[in-house]
Amino acid sequence: MVRNCPNPKYNPVFGSSGHLGVRVAGARARLGGAHKEGFVEPGLFLPAQQARQAAEAGEGAGGDGGPRGPVLEDGLAALTGLLSFFPNSRPLAAEVCRALVRARVAWASRAAPGGSGPLLGILGALSAGEAIVRLANRFPENVAVVNEAALAMGVLGGFGPVVDLMRGRPACLVAQEAGCCALVEMCRLGSAAMDAVRHEDDVAPARVVLEQARARFQSVGAAGGMLSRAELALGMLSALVAPPGGPA
Repeated sequence: MVRNCPNPKYNPVFGSSGHLGVRVAGARARLGGAHKEGFVEPGLFLPAQQARQAAEAGEGAGGDGGPRGPVLEDGLAALTGLLSFFPNSRPLAAEVCRALVRARVAWASRAAPGGSGPLLGILGALSAGEAIVRLANRFPENVAVVNEAALAMGVLGGFGPVVDLMRGRPACLVAQEAGCCALVEMCRLGSAAMDAVRHEDDVAPARVVLEQARARFQSVGAAGGMLSRAELALGMLSALVAPPGGPA
């Protein structure tokens, strides 16, 4: 099991200029600092947030618009909210997806009771998975966005959303390669990025779309990278369900 992600691109660094930088800075501040989402319990309020809520309850007013907490919920809402504030920013879309992947991996490193359920519950309430799917549909030919979106939808929703992406665009090399890369990375990260895989049925749909992609693009010269990743993903999926000490 991979306890933490060694890939530096999942330690996203956002720009700091203009309104975009202000929004990103606000999102990061509400998370209590870069990537503390893996170490902040759900339902935790900072003293300032408690004071703000108490003041608003006493005054019956809307307050100053600052974050009201809890810290984790506010931070993740601010992060995913960036996608609505800047819907046409491709670099931001990719960075938000990376941050969500990093959140899942960091959370898994805590080995807390309940696993990743609390984090995934918060993100589910924020419709983060659906927002990521919309990103992939909004920028279908942008390699960076689709690659990051495919992995993010995988670590939040399992193999299913990645399979759906590949099924939905069978002739799109960008989508097929992104799906292959996401499946490889999910297998590599193991329980840090997905729920336990125990049976062949858990991986069968992913295996089918990988085999279909391999057959469709076998004779396409530009698809060499995708084909090699498809082969790697098939091997890693087989290893996930192979009995201990038995053949893959």
